[in-house]
Amino acid sequence: MQELDCILNIRDCCIQAIHAVGRNGLRFVQVRFECCVTAVFLYVNMNDYSAKSIILTPSLLEWENDTWGTPYMSKKWGRGPTNCECRTGLWECVSTEQSVIDFWRHYHMNKRKMRVLLVSAKVRAGGEAAHVTALAKEFIKKGIDVSLLSTDPTGGMMAGIIPEDKLFFTEFRNHNPLQTAMNTAAIRKVLSEHAFDIIHCHGRDNAFAVRMAGPKQPYVYTCHSMSVQTDFMHRMLNSTGDAAIAVSGDTKEFMIRELKIPEEKITVIENGVDPTQLRKLTEGEKRWLYTNYLIPEGKIVAAIHGRIDPRKNHIMIGKALANLPEDERSKFVILCSGIREVPGYDPLVSQLRELGVLQQFRFTGWTEPRNILGCADLLLGPSQTESFMMSALEGFFMDIPVIRSKTGGYSEMKDLCIGIDADDLKGWTEILHRVAVRGTDDMKPMVDTAHSEALRRFTSEAMAAKVYRVYREVLRGRGR
Repeated sequence: MQELDCILNIRDCCIQAIHAVGRNGLRFVQVRFECCVTAVFLYVNMNDYSAKSIILTPSLLEWENDTWGTPYMSKKWGRGPTNCECRTGLWECVSTEQSVIDFWRHYHMNKRKMRVLLVSAKVRAGGEAAHVTALAKEFIKKGIDVSLLSTDPTGGMMAGIIPEDKLFFTEFRNHNPLQTAMNTAAIRKVLSEHAFDIIHCHGRDNAFAVRMAGPKQPYVYTCHSMSVQTDFMHRMLNSTGDAAIAVSGDTKEFMIRELKIPEEKITVIENGVDPTQLRKLTEGEKRWLYTNYLIPEGKIVAAIHGRIDPRKNHIMIGKALANLPEDERSKFVILCSGIREVPGYDPLVSQLRELGVLQQFRFTGWTEPRNILGCADLLLGPSQTESFMMSALEGFFMDIPVIRSKTGGYSEMKDLCIGIDADDLKGWTEILHRVAVRGTDDMKPMVDTAHSEALRRFTSEAMAAKVYRVYREVLRGRGR
């Protein structure tokens, strides 16, 4: 109550300061307090002597980064006068005519760490797993309390990042009625035994399972794939909760057009990666990986980084290589990541053998992005369908040219890479011919621009900050 009394006293000080400003013709008055409030800045309209105050409190100065501060700049509290300097980071603007009690409640809520439950079926590998892992890491760095409900009791890629007592398990096989009932029961148990402020569902099946559990907490849905069924019956599975997130503008259009999700519920938040995990390889590391991947010296190394699946369209690169003359084809080694124990691996190998280009391909198994891209001279992304293509961002940070299909996410990065239609065999053949003859040196200006733009737009910190902003708006909409 001492803090509340202090804030209530501010109201009286504000009223007195308005008269002082009117008498002396001043525009700004600064008042300092010893208790919970660091400073109060008064902005006074000289026409009608109405006043606004900017109250700075220690707990509201939670993060110095302005990106993370932005979520608190809500319409309810306003941004304050643009010509009033405030160098302290996060701040709130409160009119003296608004309820000080309401501000106190808002202030008090932000003193406690937000508790987030991430829900994802895909945590072992792949783009969604990398996305959720990046969110978890950034949230934890910012002091957010993160838990995970997934199909892997170990936490998959988040093992060792999220504490074991915050890892929860269920199956998410929603097309089986019995399993759906079991999912619902498991989710209800987690929600009844643990306190969360908000639930974030990654993938449609997960969001449906959470909806069936009937949570009291608000929940958010992120769409990671445009390869889901969209007929009337499957659209019944859509459950956006309080807000929906699309990982690209193309994904948003898909959600509106095919999933029939109202546009006003969707926020586009582009994927992001952690650039600190994508340092260039040392010469020793590179030599070791060249030996491990059986790459002869002097070869042009192109990477295809992603799971082995027909939709990733590896075979297009095989066909393009087969179209090249032997002297050009023999210059290439194609490194392919992704686990080999999948249904698409053996058919792909058979097709490459029939084309006579299998000797150009190396299948590394699952590997860290830094390893495969650190060995590569360029990244190829011929996918038939994508929601964003996170590997392109990894290529930007590893300073290699990115040549990708014009699928989901391309419009966000079209000035940073080379785009080719996924089924354009002539286009893929021509780009490989160009690289075989000229190398990649003439692509360096594009590579440099891509790196600087990626640092500005596509970091995991920027992505997590935008997601956090959605959480804040959802909680405000629920009056929390």
